[in-house]
Amino acid sequence: MIQEWIEIFRYRELVRNLVGKQLKVRYKRSVLGLLWALLYPLLMMVVMNIVFSTIFQSSLPN
Repeated sequence: MIQEWIEIFRYRELVRNLVGKQLKVRYKRSVLGLLWALLYPLLMMVVMNIVFSTIFQSSLPN
């Protein structure tokens, strides 16, 4: 396990470039770009919170 981290650290520039390129390609056509990667999980969390709080509030007595 430690060897893998050492290898990643050794090639950190390559890893950083590959990850950066992957993110640029993934969110290139998105209006919000990279910000969408942060907003999407937050929006899903809000929706799930509203849905489940509504369901459990109506099904549980005081």
